[in-house]
Amino acid sequence: MHGEPLALFLTWTTYGTHLPGDARGWSQRGQRGLPPHPQRERFAARRMAATPCVLNLAQRELVLETIRAHCRIRSWPLHAVAVRTNHVHVVLSAPQVDPPEVRRQLKASTARRLKEDQPRRDRWWTEGGDVQFLDTEADVADASEYVGTAQDRKGRDDAESAAEE
Repeated sequence: MHGEPLALFLTWTTYGTHLPGDARGWSQRGQRGLPPHPQRERFAARRMAATPCVLNLAQRELVLETIRAHCRIRSWPLHAVAVRTNHVHVVLSAPQVDPPEVRRQLKASTARRLKEDQPRRDRWWTEGGDVQFLDTEADVADASEYVGTAQDRKGRDDAESAAEE
């Protein structure tokens, strides 16, 4: 069994923007990076109960503010957070709290705040999400770097590499 991690790297997506079978890779029951499965993706799209959720700038800022406030209230050290149009990354420490419960609380509190702003939408987030255990200071630093800057560089680095070829 895994001991108490130093920190957690949580990721979850907005509703309908990363379906099972997605060509970018997808996860199922702990299996990550599964290959594209167009038929499964079409099936999931047909079963959606609402339109896909893409967060605008004001909503992204509201989610960011809510996560920061929730961490302050719970006394969870927040190492890094990034709210994108279609997903959220959080690196935090939450000693003695079940990691899926940490993610559930953050998703619930942000959904409540978003619903205040847009009461007609009922579905903001996909079910579940990813939890990675960070066991060393280096793990925390790497995850925080990814959340804070490396993620923004991904597209630029790919474009720069293509331009050099």
